[in-house]
Amino acid sequence: MCSADDLPFNDATFDSVSVRFGYMFFPDVATATAEFARVLKPGGRLCSSVWVKPEENPWTTIAMQAIATEAVVAPPDRDGPNMFRCAAPAYVSTLYKGAGLRDVVEWDVDVELVTRSPE
Repeated sequence: MCSADDLPFNDATFDSVSVRFGYMFFPDVATATAEFARVLKPGGRLCSSVWVKPEENPWTTIAMQAIATEAVVAPPDRDGPNMFRCAAPAYVSTLYKGAGLRDVVEWDVDVELVTRSPE
């Protein structure tokens, strides 16, 4: 195990780095992004997935609403690790560009929540 902001790998080690729904929980997202860029080989690819705004994300919003019926849930620190920290458009792209990455593309992936009933 290692910290995303201090990877134990040599420079230019990997063809790709993938972060699936973890980016928003790194204490220092800019330093982690710089580390990902450092360990990528020239021409390597960095890909990440992050949650969108709560009102557009029933998967996590429904779960958090259920938890809130049983416990007091403090509002998240706007700049600290939390599920929706990276939700703003271009947030992650700006991190990538700040780390010197090129040809950065960002897009939304639509998801449909289907259940048997509202309950």
